[in-house]
Amino acid sequence: MPDFNRFILFYLGISILSVLMIAQANASQSDSSCTVASYIDDLCVEDGQFELSVALGYGRKQNPYQYRDDIPLVVLADFNFYYGNWFIDNGTVGYSFRDTPHSSFNVIANLADDSAYFHQWHLSNVTTSQSVSTPDETQSPDVGEPVEDDLSPPASGGGFTPPINKGDSIDQPTVTPLMLDIERKIAINMGVEYNRFYEHGAYHIRLTHDVSGVHKGYGLAAEASYPWAFTHLKLISKLGLHYKSDNWLDYYYGINDDETNDPRYVYQAAGGFSAFAEMTAIYPINSNWSLISNFKIERLSQDVVDSPLVNRKSLTKWFTGVSYHF
Repeated sequence: MPDFNRFILFYLGISILSVLMIAQANASQSDSSCTVASYIDDLCVEDGQFELSVALGYGRKQNPYQYRDDIPLVVLADFNFYYGNWFIDNGTVGYSFRDTPHSSFNVIANLADDSAYFHQWHLSNVTTSQSVSTPDETQSPDVGEPVEDDLSPPASGGGFTPPINKGDSIDQPTVTPLMLDIERKIAINMGVEYNRFYEHGAYHIRLTHDVSGVHKGYGLAAEASYPWAFTHLKLISKLGLHYKSDNWLDYYYGINDDETNDPRYVYQAAGGFSAFAEMTAIYPINSNWSLISNFKIERLSQDVVDSPLVNRKSLTKWFTGVSYHF
């Protein structure tokens, strides 16, 4: 078995073991005063206080779209703010109707993460979780504005046959037809989430729906988190299962008949499940500085894999660097 596959299986095994340990510890509830979404981050933010950490290092986030480059990760930020029942947790804005040391029930709003693959400066590429996009010299699109792919033909005209590398993921022709003006917008998702905290881990369930009228779909996510505390090292393992509806996946990974000059490549995606495993290692140097390393692997749903726009069965994301907590 290749070393990379062994590496992946190691992380998957650790995450599955985490879930089993959480289930075994359900009878023992936490007495911590941490509430809302701060349990796993081990960060108890006081009311009205803004918490910010910035990590500088290097990593890479694979892009499922075969016509777009992978996304380099150099700076990652983590910010949290709580005021009464309102909170901002990176790119998620929410209101907590129930907030105890053992559970929370929140209404949340955030941006669809799939649009991040079209723009490097989407905040899900520069924060530790999905969030809104921010402008820089290259302005990121406003919500509801189209994000253009690089699939338009050259100005001089002529044929355009970008390479395709499906490997053994799907039986596809080796020549890709002309894709005309592929555009995808950023969607605002809104819904509810329930968090259950235990002494040895936590469960999270989220149900969201597009309220911006972009993909008009809905998604359901279930995640489990478990922290491993050692003398000078903390490991956080996560395991999750996400479902995205047919409207959601078809918008981002389908191809309409006006987007290709070959009817064989018209594609309509159905809803499907994706799964991920993630491990984060944190080694504190002092009260402000820490070494941090993160690795995540996600298995894409089959309807995404079958899209002519996609050339991977799974995605990896990794980052290693040094973090400063302000």
